[in-house]
Amino acid sequence: MTTGCDDDSGGAPWLHAERLYAFPGRPEDVISFYTGAAASAGWELEEDSSATLDGVCWTRIEQGRHLVLDVELRPGGFSPEPEVGAGIAYSVSVGSERDGGVEGCGG
Repeated sequence: MTTGCDDDSGGAPWLHAERLYAFPGRPEDVISFYTGAAASAGWELEEDSSATLDGVCWTRIEQGRHLVLDVELRPGGFSPEPEVGAGIAYSVSVGSERDGGVEGCGG
């Protein structure tokens, strides 16, 4: 698991937590699981987001803070690169602007 506060984009600082997973199944299985779990926890699929080969994204407001839940099916930047054999690696992150602003999926 990693956490951070990124402020290199010139915009508002982005607070986030991210975790990398290895899964012995298919990308469709990951998306299906998170679609159900996100909906039952009150997350809404971002209007311009859809399940793709890259991932899917949801948003919700909690305690006045705009949150983003992102499942990436092609995570990059991890060292060492995950070894998953016949399965896939994917990351799950939750983030928000430092001030709880309205940054959405695709930022």
